[in-house]
Amino acid sequence: MAGSNPTGRATTMSMADFNERAKRAAANMPTIEKPPTKRRNAPRPSKPPLAAKPDGAGEDA
Repeated sequence: MAGSNPTGRATTMSMADFNERAKRAAANMPTIEKPPTKRRNAPRPSKPPLAAKPDGAGEDA
């Protein structure tokens, strides 16, 4: 019989029971090292790099 339960409870599990069982199952699993997620957009620099100025466009020169 598929409904035989060692605790004698009904076979329909509440969400709390389901979550508790899932937590225990997840705690027994070995942790998998995840590779670092790539960021799609790098943060913009606050000001442009100095090398990006064209030659001869200096303020003082």
